[in-house]
Amino acid sequence: MKKKVLLGAAVALSLLATTSCGGNSEPKWENADLEGKTLNVYINYKGQMGVTYTGKVSKLGTTYTNPIDNVTYKDGDLLPTWKEVEKNLKVSIHDAVRDFKEDSYTKTSDDDVADAISTSKNLKKIDVFMTNTSNATKLAKDGKLVDLNQYLSEMPNLKAWLDAHPNVKTELTDAAGKMYVAPYFDGVDTIEKMFLFNTEMVSILLDGAKGVGDTDAIKAEETAKYTAFIDTSADYTVSVSKNGVASDMTVKAAQNPVTAQNELPTKTGAAYLDALKTYIDAAYGHEIGEGKKFAKRSDVFNSESACYSADDMIALMRCAVRNPKLILGDKYKAGKSDIAGIVPRGEANNRVITILQMAQIWGVRGLTSEKDYLYFGKDGKLKDARTTQATYDALDKLHALKEEGLILAGWETVPKEGAKGTKYYEYLNGKNEGSSSALMIYDYNATQAVNNKYDETTGIGTDGAIWNGLMPVLPPVTKWEDSADTTHKYTRYTEDARAFKGAGSVIIAKDDENRIKGACKLIDYFYSQAGAELQDYGPSNYTDGRITIAGVSYPKISTAVLKAINTSGLGWNDWYRAVVGSTQGMGHIRTDGLDYQVTHASGQIGLQNVLNAIKSGALVCATTARARGFGATVPANYSSTPDSSNITALVDFWKQGGNNTAWRKVINDGWDDGQLATLKNLWETSDKGYLYAYQALLK
Repeated sequence: MKKKVLLGAAVALSLLATTSCGGNSEPKWENADLEGKTLNVYINYKGQMGVTYTGKVSKLGTTYTNPIDNVTYKDGDLLPTWKEVEKNLKVSIHDAVRDFKEDSYTKTSDDDVADAISTSKNLKKIDVFMTNTSNATKLAKDGKLVDLNQYLSEMPNLKAWLDAHPNVKTELTDAAGKMYVAPYFDGVDTIEKMFLFNTEMVSILLDGAKGVGDTDAIKAEETAKYTAFIDTSADYTVSVSKNGVASDMTVKAAQNPVTAQNELPTKTGAAYLDALKTYIDAAYGHEIGEGKKFAKRSDVFNSESACYSADDMIALMRCAVRNPKLILGDKYKAGKSDIAGIVPRGEANNRVITILQMAQIWGVRGLTSEKDYLYFGKDGKLKDARTTQATYDALDKLHALKEEGLILAGWETVPKEGAKGTKYYEYLNGKNEGSSSALMIYDYNATQAVNNKYDETTGIGTDGAIWNGLMPVLPPVTKWEDSADTTHKYTRYTEDARAFKGAGSVIIAKDDENRIKGACKLIDYFYSQAGAELQDYGPSNYTDGRITIAGVSYPKISTAVLKAINTSGLGWNDWYRAVVGSTQGMGHIRTDGLDYQVTHASGQIGLQNVLNAIKSGALVCATTARARGFGATVPANYSSTPDSSNITALVDFWKQGGNNTAWRKVINDGWDDGQLATLKNLWETSDKGYLYAYQALLK
């Protein structure tokens, strides 16, 4: 669901090793050694970027002087990463995209690229090709790709990685036992999207004395729509992390903060805030203070040891939305300032799904799945979130939040074609009129932490932003229906994990066995530590020593590179692709250290907390390495797609795209008459047919 891997995934990239210019007579190889040979690499990212400079990325121009190596690159010049590949492997890299009569850098989609090169005559010009699994399947069906399983002896690094991740190998292997794609992962078995809070706002709300806050009466129609989910009537223990080590902490019995707020005789921002502070002091106060797990109240939400619950989070959202004067201070403007509890990412219409994905705080699984709405139950069998009562109950809870005004008004609006949803970003950085701001968003860290104040040293951040505390926080503890943890009643879990992106490197079939083995060696290089780090960070002059993140060592991106990125007018990914030739979606495993370092300093602090919690086990992250059951990622790639024609209404209701309004309308307006009954009537049909077919594919 998060990624439609089989049929879509990343836009076309092609990966083959060959020299920048020069002819391509494709002589027979006498042996499989790369020294003195030429490999023909086809990488085309969005019709703009590959292994040579194209000048087609906006703001760069037909030539570009790279401030790191002081070389002026023009159209067709081999990029720095690929020059380094040539040096390290003693091979020549040829940009095979340039061998076609029509400039293939005009092809901007995977399908167009695959169609352009699919004839036998064209394929002779290519050794290694970067594409998605859908097009790889088509080429393999026509006998045009090499079965990599037959050549794993030539690829020891890839083999070792697949041996350590057997679920991935199973996912990539077809019914005949053949594997055609060397996979691309932009990080693996670690968190992808996460909750980002404005932690400055949390501190303003919670770290002051009681009796402080906005005294405006809250409209009756905007109060007490949401009711408590967590049972706080008795003590319970939660696993918390500190410095990467987990330990149990007791949460003391106290009146649930949502219930306390709902029962207030007079509802104001100040009263809501006092109710939440009273609960925090009662439930967590024994661990707040010098030498304790929390230095102050806000650490219950903001720190590595965070242990707030789903209801604590809703109570906090209420406090944020109802206290704009307290939060904004002298920036507050009557009638023009407001605080949103949660906003979606508004630029791309498929990103508003993050509002729905927030339902995970109530223990709902499948909404952040790697494949449709599927997840593994504790019994190891696939489940479909679209046919579980908890998912539909979550829609009612989200509707309650919308009725209370905790979700940004207009959240579901799809921007006009070509327009960006700047409203959502401006709520994050406070640049709206009246400095209107948002408490939180569920999204990618690097994408959203940039909405903090501009940092002069790295060039990361936003001019005019009023906040500097937007960062990831641990997800709330909640009740997971089939959790594998039998020790704790309430736990933290995320299935929003980095897994197979549905793209990678393939080798074009040849009569020349030595050429195939040579292509294998190129691909395998990028699964070695040296090759993977080159593909992520570029040559050594782009880095400055090493950095340790959550106990793992990575190359440290130099300050000069960060400045170059942030003065180029491009995002960091596009700069690396267009200027350095790195971070392509070719077959390799991208490291966590890359995303971390190109993130605003505030985002780095929060991400370090999250990664430490995963390391300690206080936060369980779904993985590709775990056996099928709770905590295992669902394969993103299947050899076929089951027929869904007999459950069309169910499929249509849960579609993500901008043309679908069904589940969005329920969040806004509630259920239409008979709508829920119609969907429930399809549950059994779906589970016995559609879901059963997926179970069979897993075998």
